[in-house]
Amino acid sequence: MAETKQLFAHYAALQTDALLDAGVMHFRRWAELRIEAFWERYPQCDRDPRRLNSAGRVAHGRLLGLLRARRECVIRDARLLLASREECAGDKDDLPELDDAVVTELRRMQQTDEDDRRQRRAEAALEEKHRAERADDDAFDDALERYYEGLFDYANGEGPGPWFAAGGEEGAN
Repeated sequence: MAETKQLFAHYAALQTDALLDAGVMHFRRWAELRIEAFWERYPQCDRDPRRLNSAGRVAHGRLLGLLRARRECVIRDARLLLASREECAGDKDDLPELDDAVVTELRRMQQTDEDDRRQRRAEAALEEKHRAERADDDAFDDALERYYEGLFDYANGEGPGPWFAAGGEEGAN
């Protein structure tokens, strides 16, 4: 009986390894084909995303999103397959060795994914900083505009002027 369990565990590990190979090792080629197809649609840009028109930039953003999502799915599925592979047998030494190329490619994909996430977080933080600076600039511009409107109204005799417009200071004069 133990021999049959070991045989089934070995077979399950081989099947899992085949799935890992299909998912991990073929991702790069799939991505390259998608990228080639994209640049065939926009040959005038000489593969420079900065030279894309607005529709091309939208399509480029969608392509990047697709590639990121697919990479994340491959990594997630690979982790699940590795976890299920470890559950195949009581003794992990009985299982066949994983292909080093698959492990190396998976680690490369995980590192690329982590680098990409780090870069997107940095870009989001920078965008938030710029948004806050623009909000500060807008608030200053609004205050300055109200001040000049108050001066204009005061010059036309229509109000107390910007110096006395704030509450509590009206009765000072």
